[in-house]
Parts: sequence; C-alpha cells; structure tokens
Amino acid sequence: MAMDPSASYEAVETIPQRNDAPPDVNALFAPIRPGLRQVEAKLRAVDSTLFAPLAEAFLTLIGSGGKRLRPALALLSAEFNGPMQGGPRHHVVIALAASVEMLHTATLVHDDVIDGALLRRGAPTLNARWSGVSTVLAGNYLFGTAAHFSAETGDMRVIRLFSDTLRTIERIAGWISTPPDAIRPDGSIDETKVRVVRRSLLSNALVAQSIFNNKFLLPRPPEPPAFALVPGNNQVTIVWQPSATERTGDPYYTIASNPDPNNQLYDPNYRQKDVEGYRIYRATGLSGGFELIAQFDYKGTVMVDRTGQLDPNYVPEEGRPYTPVEHELRGRIVMYPDGARVRDAVTGSVVVLREEAIELEDTGVPFAFIDRGVKNGVTYRYIVTAFDVNSLKSGALSLESPRQVQLVIPRSDPSNLVLPKFTSSVTNAEGQPLPQIPHPTVDPQTGIFSGPMPPADGLAFTFAPLVERLMPKFSLTATIDSIIPYTVDTHPRGCPNGSSALGTCWQMYMTVDVDGKKTTSVAEGWTPVWDAFGDPLHTELAM
Repeated sequence: MAMDPSASYEAVETIPQRNDAPPDVNALFAPIRPGLRQVEAKLRAVDSTLFAPLAEAFLTLIGSGGKRLRPALALLSAEFNGPMQGGPRHHVVIALAASVEMLHTATLVHDDVIDGALLRRGAPTLNARWSGVSTVLAGNYLFGTAAHFSAETGDMRVIRLFSDTLRTIERIAGWISTPPDAIRPDGSIDETKVRVVRRSLLSNALVAQSIFNNKFLLPRPPEPPAFALVPGNNQVTIVWQPSATERTGDPYYTIASNPDPNNQLYDPNYRQKDVEGYRIYRATGLSGGFELIAQFDYKGTVMVDRTGQLDPNYVPEEGRPYTPVEHELRGRIVMYPDGARVRDAVTGSVVVLREEAIELEDTGVPFAFIDRGVKNGVTYRYIVTAFDVNSLKSGALSLESPRQVQLVIPRSDPSNLVLPKFTSSVTNAEGQPLPQIPHPTVDPQTGIFSGPMPPADGLAFTFAPLVERLMPKFSLTATIDSIIPYTVDTHPRGCPNGSSALGTCWQMYMTVDVDGKKTTSVAEGWTPVWDAFGDPLHTELAM
C-alpha cells in the first residue's frame, strides 16, 4: 500500500480500558471450592488420640482463619490439565494441597518461637501457652503430618521433594529424637529429655527456657570498685579497693556449676571467683573521650579447661572425650566458641573459623597508680573498672564492671606540705639491731662450721599501695613468733603460695602491733635457694 505524501495523517494510539476493581476471589475459586472444602476437612481430621493437647491446639490454629492460598494454587494448577473434581486422581490433588498447607502451618509455629509472638490471627499462639521447646516439637509434629499427606499422593517426585524440604527444616530446627520417657502422662513433652543438635533452634530454645526458669540470671560483670583520686604536682594518684565480687563470687556460678543432665546452662569451665584485674581510664576536660592508661591483672591465676574450649586442635562436635588441662592466665588467652573449629576432610588438620582473645600480663594488682601524664590546673575525669575472665560458653570471655566517673584537678603542692616517710627494719626481741657477724667457715678436715650463721636480716616491709599523701602518723611492729618449715609433700595444702627449687616452703606466725593494738597474722611463703635452680632473687608475701 502506497501513502500519498501530500496528504496529512493523524496517529491514533489505542489504550485498553483499565479496570481498577479487584479480582473476584469467589469467582476465581469457584471451580475449586469443593476441593477446598475437602482440604479443610482433611486438615481438621487430626488423630486426637495420638496427642490430644496438640490436636486441640492445632484445631484452634486452623479454625482461626487464613486465606488458604497455597492449597488453592495447588488445586488451580491441577485444573490446567482439565477438571479434576470427581476424577480418578482427585484424591491425589487433595492430599498434595493439604500437605502444602500443613507445611505452611508448621513453619508458622516455628516462626512464632523465633519472633516471640504471643498472638496470631487474634488468637494466642502455641508459644504463648507452652515452652519454646514444646512449641518447636509441636511444629515438628505438624511437619510429620504434612509428610504423611504428601506420601498419600503416591508420586515419588512429590515425596522426594517434600522429604528434601523437611530434612532442611529438621536440620535447622535441630531435632534428633523424642524418647518415650519424654512424654508425660498428660501428653505434654518434657523438653529436657529431647535429643537435639547443639546450637540449633531447639538447642537455643532449651537454653532460653533454662534462662527463664532461673529468673533470667546471666553471667554478671564484677561490681565496680570504690576508688579515690589524690591530686599532686603534675600528677594524680589513683587508689582503689577490691571489687565486692572478689569476696562474693559470680552468682551465676550456682547455675553453671550444676551438673544435672537437664541443666542446659551447665558449664564445667565456669569460674566462681573470676575477677582477673582492673583497668584505669582517663579523659581530659568535661567532654573528651576516655583512653585506657593502665591495666593490672593478678599473678598466678589459672583456669581449668574441662571442655577443650582453649584447645585450637579439639573439635567438640566430633564427640571425643577431653582430658582437663590447667591453663595459666597470662599472655594471650584464646577461647573458641562452639562450631568455630572444623576438621579438614582432606588434610585432617583443624581449621579455626572464629576465636576470642584477651591479653594478660601477670602484673599483679597494686591497688594504686600514679598518673604522671597530666598538667596542673586541667580538669581530668577518671574511671576504674574491674574485669573478669570466664568461660566463653556461658556468654563472654571477659566482662567489665559498670563505669563510674570522678573528676580531679592536679595542683602544685603547698610549701608547708610534709609527706610522711615509711621506714622498716629487722630487730631482735629487745628492739635492738641484729648482730653483724661474719659467715662461718667450714673445717675441711672435719666439715664442722666455725660458728653460727648470721641471723636472717633479708626481710623488708612495705604497704601496697603505698600512698604517702594518705598515710597518717603511726607506729607498727611485727614480731615473728615462729616459722614452720614444710615441703610440698608435707604441707597440708601443698605450699599454696609456691615453693623453692627444692620443693620447700614455710608458714610464718606473727603478732602485729599498730599503736598498741595487737593482732595475729599467718603468712605463707618460701625462701629462694639458688638462682641457678631458676629461683628468683627474692619473694613477696602478703601479711
């Protein structure tokens, strides 16, 4: 067809008429309405004799409504091959539609556990009435019913697809088995007896239930220590007291140390007295950020690893027994959470996926620190915290106490300020200096000493912390009443504060007189034998 170039033409676009009215669902579902009624009847035909409480709860859930879109789509898809109603394969389609809806309902039950939902479609959820674990198991029962419906189709492709889906969900949920003794006489389930996969949804639900049963008692950080700030000339002295937790211990230990097989919070690695040290933070001015300026941790502390939590080559999921190992808490302490170590199937080596660590230096805790990095006339803020080291399984490798802030302004010392001096000496019973006598010689012929050994005068005393600005005037005398020597084998507690290279130690009994007020004290210690044996040149003991 040729167009006349001299003629004018008008382009016309044809737009189909829009219909904003929503589709008529009733009309859409009309061909499958009888089938939907059959699906509904199949869903409600729960065998109440098998598990009556669950059947009652499930019928309530089914009766609360729902659009039934999934079974409707299954029935409509079947209609593509011609009318199914009354046909020879109609029962297969009904079973398939019911299995899809039952699977969906089971996932809703699990979702309510994860979300903590108490209402669904205006009705209380199973999660609102039962424990988390029991609710998950109820969902698992519905999964089993859905699988039964899929098996009624007799179609291996449907059954295989459905079983793959259930296996995936089962692995996520973590259910292994429900022993017969887990079902109580009233039909409810004792969730503590159900076998589950570690770290799974069910396992976490068991832990959550245990936390709830124990009134939400969780591992606690140490109590904050009381501290004081003493301003000086371009310096601030920080002194603090031990955290109250050093005396009382972590209250969570009562739960974590309970070996009852039903206690999901049992942690054999948990330490009762877990305060490990203290940290000091400083900020300049009234709004600056805090920086860590000092950290102290106790000497000689240990942690007994009974679960392999500190062993990078141990894979707990393999189920091998673990021999407890005592670890000194110094240097870099590394712990590995569950699931963070896997064995390479090819090389057999262990691959570490995740770890948590803390650095400890075994400095000892002086309970006093002089900060010389300050200037006179400037406002500073300080925080002193206590921190612990405990089992990662129960939540955290280390927790720190709440922060409490104090302010101070360093200043020059007044000209009339006189600081006290502390001196100490070792005397005899009459308060006289010990006699200075030479060391005896040994007769090479007889092996007899030429005289007595000089009295031991290597003792020196001090205060920890020693803060002169806080010391009043006083007089202190400590009298050594007796010293009992021991070996590691003969000491009632095996030389608790250490022993020499020869395995020796002692108990020192003293009477302490402070301005006329006398008290007794017992100190445990040991005397170095020879530094060639690895002994230090001196030792310290607390009175």
